[in-house]
Amino acid sequence: VVKWDDIEQFPPGQGVLPPERAQALYRERLGVSPRYCDDDGGNPVLLYGANVTERTYINAFTGELTPTGIKNGGFATDISNAEKYMTVTDPTASGRDAEGAPPYERLADGVRSRLGIGEAYALGPAFSGAGYHSLTFVSRRDGIIEVVLDSETRDVLRYFKSHPADVTEQVSEAAAYEAARDFARRAAPVKYASCAGDGGTWYDAESYTITFPRVVNGIAYLDNGITVAGNAASGEVLSFTLQWTQSLFPSAANAAGEEAACDELFRRVGLELQYVAVAKRGVTRPRSVRDIELRLVYHFVPGKPLFVNAVTGRLSDARGNAYAGDLPSRYADVAGHPSEAYINALAPCGILSAGENFHPDDAITQAEYLTWLYRAVRQYDVTADELYNALIYGFRVIREEERNDDAPLVFRDAVKYLIRLLGYTDVAELEDTYQTGFVDEAAITPEYIGYAAIAKGLHIVKGNAFAPERRVTRATAAEIIYNLLTN
Repeated sequence: VVKWDDIEQFPPGQGVLPPERAQALYRERLGVSPRYCDDDGGNPVLLYGANVTERTYINAFTGELTPTGIKNGGFATDISNAEKYMTVTDPTASGRDAEGAPPYERLADGVRSRLGIGEAYALGPAFSGAGYHSLTFVSRRDGIIEVVLDSETRDVLRYFKSHPADVTEQVSEAAAYEAARDFARRAAPVKYASCAGDGGTWYDAESYTITFPRVVNGIAYLDNGITVAGNAASGEVLSFTLQWTQSLFPSAANAAGEEAACDELFRRVGLELQYVAVAKRGVTRPRSVRDIELRLVYHFVPGKPLFVNAVTGRLSDARGNAYAGDLPSRYADVAGHPSEAYINALAPCGILSAGENFHPDDAITQAEYLTWLYRAVRQYDVTADELYNALIYGFRVIREEERNDDAPLVFRDAVKYLIRLLGYTDVAELEDTYQTGFVDEAAITPEYIGYAAIAKGLHIVKGNAFAPERRVTRATAAEIIYNLLTN
């Protein structure tokens, strides 16, 4: 196995392209592409993903794309079999056939014909569940083959073979790909036709895994589609998985755009100089430093996600959640400010606005305050229109005629919006019910008395005075949210 410590001499870094040129070349030659992925709830979310692989980089001297010829960007990586299995729940729990199950021998004949299962495999246990049929083929010599079918479409949902054939020669990566593609076509022909040709290939001396992502609205859906894995020595397919979600898909009509996504990647992640190993001509599995050459390349700084949420335009993980790992642990302009502790406590949480400075004494706008509240309470990031749609028509936090994105905010409304988002609207608007205990209660108009009293009871507003007409600064907004989260 080759180790970096075995390399005695590295290429010098003089004369490399400036980072700005590397960024321009990345936009031109690699860029980003839209793709659907599953969010934490299993629903499609639209992202932009960097078009990078672990085998292609931008040469730091020439700007040309540099293929390494080595999988996963490392010359010492042992790739484990990355088979992706689908869990199928059997509602019958007893193995009994579901009512209306077809004759399993007839099903088995169709599967044998489609997938090339020989007569040496006898039909073993078979049963049906909600939406699927499960067949097991058994051979004394060759082990078992498990096949799960969609009961309506007869598509193969899962295929698994326990023992690969004994071979001594290794097939090429291209031959393994053709074997996977042919199997996918036979297993689920209609759905395969709706997949991209190749969403990723993992291949080494022992195994391969190839994905064919589903394409929806012309966009690859990375968490849906077909995954095929097999024996790299023989090319034989050992497992197949079909994942196909029936769901509504976000439109790309109002997406941030590829240029904006690249800007976000460069700003939040950035390109840096890195050394990569390139396999010498004819070498497929480097085993010593004699089998490789080193190249100085530009690539993204490791340790951060390379996705941008297409709706919010912000750096995100593969589930669309806003990435906050590079947000400031403290702002540069709040030292000594009365609200310093509150602001710095929230800084790394992804609730407040990003940036080196916070501008604590500036007036906060209605839209920015509501955005911070939504992040704090709902723990989700949305566009301005989605935010107001949710707050106006969903949570009844604000009326349509009250929307004024860039307007400054007064304290009484800041409190009202927060209490409404917490779900206390009806309770807060009870008449002749509350006494606030604030020394300036007479200055609070009757429709705000309940909101002020609840805010004080929840320790969101502290002190003796409410001062309903005061302008809300960014520091005051941070203090309100801090009190909300810590009481």
